[in-house]
Amino acid sequence: MSVSRLHLFLLLLPFVVLMFGGSSHAALSPKEEIQFLKDKLSMLTDRLIRLEENQKQQEHKKVVYTPPKDYVLAPPAELTEAQKKSARKTILGEPLIVQSGSKKTSLEVSGHISRTVVYADDGHRGRLFHADNGNSKSRVRFVANGELTEDVTAGAKLEVEIPTHDTLNFDIDTKADNRVPFRARVADVWMDSKRFGRLTLGHGPTASDGTSEVDLSGTKILALGGSAEFMVGGLRYREKEKLLGILSQGPRIRESYSGKDGLARRNRARYDSPKFMGFQLSASHADRQGSDEHANDVALRFAHELSSGAKFQSAIAYANITNDSDQINGSASMLFSNGISLTGAGGYCFNAVMGRKKSYSVLGKLGYQFKLLPYGLTALAADYGFAKSIHMNDDRSHVYGFFLVQNFDSIATEFYTGIRIHRLIRSGSRFRRILAVMTGFKTKF
Repeated sequence: MSVSRLHLFLLLLPFVVLMFGGSSHAALSPKEEIQFLKDKLSMLTDRLIRLEENQKQQEHKKVVYTPPKDYVLAPPAELTEAQKKSARKTILGEPLIVQSGSKKTSLEVSGHISRTVVYADDGHRGRLFHADNGNSKSRVRFVANGELTEDVTAGAKLEVEIPTHDTLNFDIDTKADNRVPFRARVADVWMDSKRFGRLTLGHGPTASDGTSEVDLSGTKILALGGSAEFMVGGLRYREKEKLLGILSQGPRIRESYSGKDGLARRNRARYDSPKFMGFQLSASHADRQGSDEHANDVALRFAHELSSGAKFQSAIAYANITNDSDQINGSASMLFSNGISLTGAGGYCFNAVMGRKKSYSVLGKLGYQFKLLPYGLTALAADYGFAKSIHMNDDRSHVYGFFLVQNFDSIATEFYTGIRIHRLIRSGSRFRRILAVMTGFKTKF
């Protein structure tokens, strides 16, 4: 008999004696009583064996998670603080760290797929497209983090977009393109101090990037704040009448309307200060596209949540785009506790190029978020934008939009549908309006 069974027998023996050795069996002879107890002990032993076998069978039925060969399942005690913060939880409840060459830094993998179906009509012809959403193109990112001291961390980020036939580049006459290009969005290294701020080197967002796109409406997947040109920016305007039998083309939407969103992404060095009372200052020194000269920008961001639950965010930036032009732009958005949001954005470019007038754009947006379905928030919004002298002097561009986004929180997915109308007014030309309807899904991972 094993030790565990012997312990169980010794524990059960007094109860057996009390149950079966009492007055009801007092008439038994010692020999009969011994036989009686042996029978009961044998029955209990058989019962114990069956229970142990059942327990072993149940243990074998449990799901055993085996991580992929590229993953390392490490117990929390063996992880650095940076790894613990970024660790994902497995079904066993242990942090799961994706490790590459260096085991001293954590590596996170994330991204999203954003696919859409677009119907576009340039006034002469309508067409259906299967495309990648130009507002938020499909991408994958790898982020490495390491801890130097309690105050200083360092890391790197590689983000690649994988747009197939994206809406920023196709036109009505564009042939379908099923190629899958890989384009680097971000290739950065940084060092971050809680006391002194973050220094970033590489290719990525400049300090002014995103300062025209502050938007709390919940519909950025369709309309990025003041950057209204991204939804179907590749479509061209068409003249209303043919000239000598030829239908004249005008500029693309993204050439005739601009949200003036700073210097975008470039090769640069960027500094971000620590946040102080909701404010954060940023500055960068960047390469100019197609030039051996440089560009500079500075931005100030602010975020605050009121005691009522309302949220406010804003950003303003100055950028030296070229030697002949400087730009100031910004945006602000307020989300009230009742779900209503107000967003505004604008930018002004001081052109010093001979023969070119100063250009500007403004946009306003009204939104409302509520719980229509149990899966997540529903967001509705409408916006209007106006731009002048973007492509040519005195050009006037108008954009109108109506949007709906339904969130499915449990699967990290957004369903969206929206309509945009674009108009371009130019002296001596008569362009037809452009209508676009976009419907699609964005799923994060």
